Amino acid sequence: MSTRNSLSLLVVLLCLGIAGCSKPDPNDPAVQAAISEAQNLGLAYLEENQLNEAEDAFKQLISLNPDDPAGYTNLGIVYLRRGDFPLAEDNLLAGLERAPNDPDIPINLATVY
Repeated sequence: MSTRNSLSLLVVLLCLGIAGCSKPDPNDPAVQAAISEAQNLGLAYLEENQLNEAEDAFKQLISLNPDDPAGYTNLGIVYLRRGDFPLAEDNLLAGLERAPNDPDIPINLATVY
């Protein structure tokens, strides 16, 4: 993670704390950068099977953009890989609620069941 990206992420997180945990504006360039970084880091950690780090990144992604299905879906995959089927199901269903036409989410849910 570059120093610039780390600084942007820190600024976004501080702003969220100062604003009383209000919902971040996903159209804000700093929030967009933090969203992109959290998504990319989470996917990289997932690819390397570093599940704790991937979990943290996807939770951060959800906090930055709670309407985006990707954070929930990928967090569900983390829990699926851990064998935590109830949490996997909860997160995959949350992703499916936000993206009902995504064909990959039901496939992952089938694996959970």
